[in-house]
Amino acid sequence: MPELSDPIPLYNFVVKIQDMEIGWFTECSGLTVERAVLAQPEGGINDYVPQLPGPISYSKITLKRGLADNVLWDWFRQGWYDGKVERRHVTITLLNPDHTEARHWDMTNAYPVRWTGPDFQTDSAQVGVETLELAAGGGSEQALVQRALDEGSNAARGDRAAPQDSEIDLPALAEKVYALLKQELSVERERLGRKWS
Repeated sequence: MPELSDPIPLYNFVVKIQDMEIGWFTECSGLTVERAVLAQPEGGINDYVPQLPGPISYSKITLKRGLADNVLWDWFRQGWYDGKVERRHVTITLLNPDHTEARHWDMTNAYPVRWTGPDFQTDSAQVGVETLELAAGGGSEQALVQRALDEGSNAARGDRAAPQDSEIDLPALAEKVYALLKQELSVERERLGRKWS
């Protein structure tokens, strides 16, 4: 029977942008990945509609921190006039109470889509808070990847990573896929009473 573990408290987390801690963030929200559900009606099935898994979508992530410097504002302002926005790698790390890493989320190709400044109140003694909303993804990379360390060890993050493209023999893979498709087509033609040409 697996050993039960206590839930990890949420108050202790670190945000790094391009592997640099940018001040202390007080809130992080929007770690959401959603799979679309595609209804696929089929002829002859009248009592239900089959539901098929569709594409994955990622929500925007919102970060809040005390207004201290212009780092986040300057990042948002890049591409203001020419659209050349700098995409960066963002890592959100949740820490255990003893400050060891519990798990982390990597955002690839992240860029800011919204910046919000503080709300001013003359009767308030609260600190000013700025909010940055990030979108991520693009190309063949996943927008958000959750990773957890092996229990009882602080193994390197790349230990259980998927093989990189450089480790896959793409020509051999393409040849195998082509052979399988050709075989499937041949079987289908035979089923329809036609000869393979």
